[in-house]
Amino acid sequence: MCRWPRQVHQYCNYRNLPPDLKRSVKDFFAVRAAQRAMCNEDEILNELSPPMKAKVVCFIFRDVIECVPFFRGSDDLFLSAILSSMTPILFSPSDTIIQKGQLESAMYVIGKGCAAALDKSNRVMKHLHPGDFVGEIALFFNTRRSATVLALVFCDTFRMSHVRAPPCPSPSMLARGP
Repeated sequence: MCRWPRQVHQYCNYRNLPPDLKRSVKDFFAVRAAQRAMCNEDEILNELSPPMKAKVVCFIFRDVIECVPFFRGSDDLFLSAILSSMTPILFSPSDTIIQKGQLESAMYVIGKGCAAALDKSNRVMKHLHPGDFVGEIALFFNTRRSATVLALVFCDTFRMSHVRAPPCPSPSMLARGP
């Protein structure tokens, strides 16, 4: 039996968190527990041969790959190298994914859920859905964030903070030229 629900409850009480914050923390762990209920995916993937791992990772993230233009048409080994450098992060509703003005060299791809990019008056400029990405300029050029992005619901994201050299260039990247 999982001890997390009891530990989370005890922690919230120990820290005397207000009821709405307790609910948010408990909801976060409930979603996180449901995601990990089946197995430890990292352990399974790390046991696979590199070619098989590349195929599995590409299959798992096929929806994201299809939506991100610079991933389209790439081979499995290239995609696996890129996707392996991404860290999955779960954001709760109203969590800040990116803060305007922050200096951070990372990009985020929305895997599941919905987020909103806000302007300087906190008005929604754009809704972000699975496959949408933000922060790609900061990833490559280490610039300050130009907008704030908030999770509207529980959001599975993939954070890429560095790019490892892939085993070979993507055909779509080669076609673009320098």
